[in-house]
Amino acid sequence: MMNLEQVKQAIEKTGSIRKAAPLLGVTYNSVQWFLARQGYEIVKTATIKKIEARS
Repeated sequence: MMNLEQVKQAIEKTGSIRKAAPLLGVTYNSVQWFLARQGYEIVKTATIKKIEARS
């Protein structure tokens, strides 16, 4: 059985629900429904990264 902390960590680690589902051992749909029943939604966040200088 999933708990909120496990789901949160898996999504943050993999970057998506689709990639987190196999890590949790459940389907993508199961993760979506779990979050919906708990009253959560996925929010995309932006990050920036310095471009490496090319030689």
